[in-house]
Amino acid sequence: MLVNGDLLFHESLWNSFRGANTSATDGTAFNFDPLFEPMRQYIQASDIAVCNFETPIAQRGGPYSAYPIINIPPEVADAARNVGYNACTHATNHSWDQGSDGIARLWGTLEADGIAQTGSYKTEEDSLKPLVIDSPTGGGKLGLVAGTVSINGMTADHDWQIDRLREQGDPHHDSDIQRPSHRHLLDRGQGCSSAPAHIGCDLCDGCRPECCQGVEHYPRTGAANRTVNFPPQF
Repeated sequence: MLVNGDLLFHESLWNSFRGANTSATDGTAFNFDPLFEPMRQYIQASDIAVCNFETPIAQRGGPYSAYPIINIPPEVADAARNVGYNACTHATNHSWDQGSDGIARLWGTLEADGIAQTGSYKTEEDSLKPLVIDSPTGGGKLGLVAGTVSINGMTADHDWQIDRLREQGDPHHDSDIQRPSHRHLLDRGQGCSSAPAHIGCDLCDGCRPECCQGVEHYPRTGAANRTVNFPPQF
């Protein structure tokens, strides 16, 4: 199995892969296939490949917007499909950047691209369906769960729209992540990574730290892993 970190795109990056007409609505506004191509060898060597969508996607042809309220080109999802990702998670601090419409666009685009998904939802019915993926090589089943601590101080219309790591009613349910330094991120990430293992997780992929971290192994209860953004941006 392959799991990579956030698909996080800033304007300088997506403009490096722009087509002749960035307002085109036929999927040619951008071409990110060359950016994703180096991942192909690793994806092909894995029975299941999972990515994490950090942000919503714009409608075909834009408008697009960069940090702090992000709306990236939808051709990113097309490139994820073309290189072979089986599934994507999308419960992050930027999930509500474009509200319900942004969640619906991302869900609909990944669905059209044949990519299984979990984390944020366009309908309450979708939010109640667990994501279980069968290994195409007969290696078993993967149950995929996603969640976020923060949605950057915003509030979703309905609690079911974004999977949270804290239940509604918890006094810290809507708290933001405080990020005074990458050192703090590193310390906090290491401190919380063992918790999922103790409730039965075999692998915990923590995408949010945005810095390279080692793998922690928990032989009796599972393993915790952290990943840096793909594509990396510093």
